[in-house]
Amino acid sequence: MENRNKKLMSLVECALFLAAAVALDYFKLLEMPLGGSIKFVMIPLVLVSFRQGPKWGVGTSVAYVIIALILGRQDLMYAGNAGAIVLAAFADYILAYGVIGLASYFAKFFKNRTVGVAMGTFIVCFIRFIGHFISGATIWGSYMPEEWEKKGVILYSIVYNGAYMLPITIITVVVMVVLYKAAPKLFVSETM
Repeated sequence: MENRNKKLMSLVECALFLAAAVALDYFKLLEMPLGGSIKFVMIPLVLVSFRQGPKWGVGTSVAYVIIALILGRQDLMYAGNAGAIVLAAFADYILAYGVIGLASYFAKFFKNRTVGVAMGTFIVCFIRFIGHFISGATIWGSYMPEEWEKKGVILYSIVYNGAYMLPITIITVVVMVVLYKAAPKLFVSETM
C-alpha cells in the first residue's frame, strides 16, 4: 500500500510540473529574429527530473511534447512529406524535449551536487540543441533565407537554433543552481 501511495504522489507531482511547463509554454520572454523564442518551459521539466529521477523526468517531458503537439504546434505541417514529419517530430520534439528528463542522471556523475545540478542541466540543454540542429540542418534548411545560402545550411542551423538555445541554457542553468542553493530540499523527493 505504501509503495502505491508513493507512486500516486509521484504521479501527482509530475502532473503539477507538467501543468507548469504547459502554462509556461504560452509565455515568451523574447522572440528571436530568425525564429525560435525564449521560454521557461525547461525549468519545471528539469526540476521534475531532479525530484523524481530520470524515469519520471523523461515520462513527464514526453507527456509535455504530446500535449504541446496536441495544443497546436504547427511547424510539423511544413515538413513536406511523411518521412520529414517523422524525423522532425523525433528530433525537434521527442529527442529534444524527452532528454530533459535525464538531467538528474547526468548530474550524478559529479561529486559536487551544485556542479552536478549545473552540468546535468547544461548537458540536457546541449542535447536539446543537437536535436534542433539536426532537424534544422536536414529538414528546415530549405526554409532558410536566401542571404544564408552561401554560408550553408549547417551554419544557418547552428545560428538559428543557437540564438534561442544559448539564452535558454544560461537561464535554465542559473535558475536551477539558484534554486538548489536556496532550497536544496526542493531537489529531493519525498515520494522516491
